[in-house]
Amino acid sequence: MKNAKIDNSQYQNTLLEQISSKLDPAISLVDAISDILSISNDAAYRRIRGEKKMDISEIALLCKEYSISMDAIFAIDSNSLLFNYSPLNLENKEVYYAYMRQFNLSIESINKQKNGKILFSATDIPIYHFMPFKELTLFKLYSWNAGIYNTSTKFEQFFNEFASTELFDIYDSIYSNYQKANSLEIWTDKTIDPILRLLEYYNEIGAFESQETPKLLYKQLLALIENIGEWSASGKKGATGHAAEYEMFLSEIELENNFVLTKSDTSQHCIIKLFTVNSISTANQKFCRETEKWFNDVIKKSKCISRISQKDNYRFINGMKEKVGEYL
Repeated sequence: MKNAKIDNSQYQNTLLEQISSKLDPAISLVDAISDILSISNDAAYRRIRGEKKMDISEIALLCKEYSISMDAIFAIDSNSLLFNYSPLNLENKEVYYAYMRQFNLSIESINKQKNGKILFSATDIPIYHFMPFKELTLFKLYSWNAGIYNTSTKFEQFFNEFASTELFDIYDSIYSNYQKANSLEIWTDKTIDPILRLLEYYNEIGAFESQETPKLLYKQLLALIENIGEWSASGKKGATGHAAEYEMFLSEIELENNFVLTKSDTSQHCIIKLFTVNSISTANQKFCRETEKWFNDVIKKSKCISRISQKDNYRFINGMKEKVGEYL
């Protein structure tokens, strides 16, 4: 007797969405399905496209492999969303290292996909831009850790504990991969304010052993802005003809959401930023389409200041530099 088939494709789509949210970005969904079910890529594609329904044994095998509750699959409501969340625990540095490696792989994956692109609604400066500046990047992590766990460790001590060639190589790789990715960022006049507030707050409460440290961080922030200014002025992430595209839009109204939407010809993935450095993510296509619609609506109401509006670009970048300069 053949295994029973699932009549409603909703369950199959839900399972595939949840597997997608758990997959290492370096591994394609079709490869994962074909490997686990021991079927050809063509057979896996038919299941992914919904041309062939999975039987109970196949669903059970996939659920077991990815620690997915079958109850959640069969009882899920059409208005429910599946999110992936990776908690951070700085007591074990390897947990953070693994988190950043995964982050790096996700950008690599976008670069490998046809017409891959990253869209960012920047209520805060996107973390990619921090990566060349190791002290400033670790200050972001320090402020998150101090805020969540209420630690009294000085920043310099925290930096010395976390700084390593291995971690900095990961940071460099993230920045390198982001340079290769076509991206669009929506900023406001207040995008720079969160990092300025953090620096001011931790300086006021005596979180630095030396006053040279905040000076260094402000100088790195200026250099970060300078880099963004070069990209936005040219509309490219570099001087070569093959450099990735960089589109910057300035919104005059406050951004309501801190979203990252990665998309290509074959997939979409939405990340919602949480707690300065962490996030939740979903591959739910309904949610991703709504997010893309939100991006398009905001873009229509915003001004493109990359490449075609040098005057507005200069005014915006210079305005951020002046804000930082007030602390130096």
